[in-house]
Amino acid sequence: MLPHSIPDSQQFKVNIYPNPTFGQVNIEIPDAGNADFRIEIYSVTGIKINEMKINEMKSVLDISNYRKGMYFLKLYKDNLQVGQQKLIKK
Repeated sequence: MLPHSIPDSQQFKVNIYPNPTFGQVNIEIPDAGNADFRIEIYSVTGIKINEMKINEMKSVLDISNYRKGMYFLKLYKDNLQVGQQKLIKK
């Protein structure tokens, strides 16, 4: 288990599409309910690129100004990491 994360059994599923993308990406958390989440986007070198709060099951993130490459989208709830996905920018 990672520090500041919860066990796999308590992880939230994060759907991101289209992935790969050229610009906007949809972020969907099917089991979110009314919970507040925070999304952080990291480069492959571990630099935090962006952060946004989500309080809906579906949100849109515009990454059209990001460089081409791979990024990591990390999902947090109450300051605990509860999910992670790779995101490819074409």
